[in-house]
Amino acid sequence: MILGSRRLVMISLAVAVIAGIAAGAWTLRGGGVARHRPAALPAVGRLIQPAQRPVALVLAGSSLTGAHLDLRALRGKIVVVNFWASWCAPCRAEAPALHALAQRLAPHGVRFLGVDVMDNRTSAMTFERRYRISYPSIFDPRETVTAAMGPITPRATPTTYLIDRQGRLAAAFFGSIAYRSVERTLAALATGQRK
Repeated sequence: MILGSRRLVMISLAVAVIAGIAAGAWTLRGGGVARHRPAALPAVGRLIQPAQRPVALVLAGSSLTGAHLDLRALRGKIVVVNFWASWCAPCRAEAPALHALAQRLAPHGVRFLGVDVMDNRTSAMTFERRYRISYPSIFDPRETVTAAMGPITPRATPTTYLIDRQGRLAAAFFGSIAYRSVERTLAALATGQRK
């Protein structure tokens, strides 16, 4: 009886190991979605040198109101892309700074685009009204749009990316942003200075 139990445990363990290896191989081949892979980015909050910037981002989807949004339509502009959710406390904390930056920088040609992740439309629209967010957001409740970004998929919510005029990732901020820090980095990006 003890020998039979031991054999059953060994067989169960072997099946679990084989299943784990198979699942890992399936994810590595692209069959599964690793939603929050670490992004291949240099220091957070610092400009990535132009020669080292990841290739042009592809980010497109439907807005909270159903309009089609495509980051490529903003090529030639500096763009601030903010990944957020209405349930996210740090997103609520940074919303006033993002609103102020968008208002202040719009006359200078800087555009803002939100990506609302893992959320529901009603809560997201309430969030936008409450914090007076005037720029559009891609609605990405299942993170399919975000996951398609590959190795530069955001690590967490909120995440803010600064996109250069060629559509390349120029800087990244993880967590709630500070107005002055993002403003300084945007100014350096606009003038081509190092930060």
